[in-house]
Amino acid sequence: MSGAAPKLDFTAPALADDPAWEALVTAAAEAPEAEAPPPAEASPEPFEYFADPTPEMLAVGAAYEEGHALYGDEDGDAWIAALEDGTHPLCRVKTAA
Repeated sequence: MSGAAPKLDFTAPALADDPAWEALVTAAAEAPEAEAPPPAEASPEPFEYFADPTPEMLAVGAAYEEGHALYGDEDGDAWIAALEDGTHPLCRVKTAA
């Protein structure tokens, strides 16, 4: 047995010679161009939600800012450790169940 790689045959007929392929290409070329949907308008609902924050939302925001002042970035070890041991300001915020 020879160690040479088998010779590849590239003489197989191309897809362009296939009548089914030609029909598909012709149909695609003749199809009308699809129109993009109109852009979605921003819903005012999210803005309305934050326009008049509840006392609970304000408390969470204040605790979050205090946490940044005390522990730095929320991805930091100090921030996570404070959340885990319950000393983070966010742990003091009472929320509805």
